[in-house]
Amino acid sequence: MAEAVSREEERIMLKIQQHVEKQGWKTGTLIHDAIIVQKKSEHDPAEQGRLEQAVEAALSEAMDERGWTRGAARAKEAKL
Repeated sequence: MAEAVSREEERIMLKIQQHVEKQGWKTGTLIHDAIIVQKKSEHDPAEQGRLEQAVEAALSEAMDERGWTRGAARAKEAKL
């Protein structure tokens, strides 16, 4: 079962990475369950909100593709 969970996690993380890149952010190496995202602009205070929306859209799409209930998986954005 752990293998199946790992495959699904990789699929979801790839989808999030693709959505974020489509919105113009640069992503770093995929590290297990984290994606490193480089800021688009130092001067745009709304950037964090748009990043969160892109991540949530990707997560919702992944849940819909599998027929999973919304909220079955969650994402958390953190500043480093």
